[in-house]
Amino acid sequence: MLEENQVRALLTLAMSYDNRRPGELNLAAWHDAANRAGWTYDAAVEAIKDYYASDGRFVMPVDITTKLKATRGLPPRHIALPAPQPASDEHRARMRDLIGNTCRLPDHARHRRQWAPSTPEHTAAREHARAELDGIRHTPGTPP
Repeated sequence: MLEENQVRALLTLAMSYDNRRPGELNLAAWHDAANRAGWTYDAAVEAIKDYYASDGRFVMPVDITTKLKATRGLPPRHIALPAPQPASDEHRARMRDLIGNTCRLPDHARHRRQWAPSTPEHTAAREHARAELDGIRHTPGTPP
């Protein structure tokens, strides 16, 4: 919460830019606006300076509040990290050893089962089933 003398200093700063002649009513209005919007003195001083760096009109409390809200809403600036270097051969080998020894499948699970070769009977049964399904799918008058 800003004190009255701080708001008077803010109005004096604004007056130094635009030659305004604030009175007691202006002071009361700015004091009320500052406390409603939660201004801090240092941030308001910077907002007034920023405002007059780009605009020549009289600064109003809403202008300061808008600048402060915009400043508060920005995330902190982040600096992009450089791309990581590829892992060295030593590191990759060490990780392979670590992962291989920790997560290794048991011997019986590492070998893939080989299916028995198809017999002529199985091949004929599959062809018959495919033909039957194709006939059902492509029967005229039925949706595909």
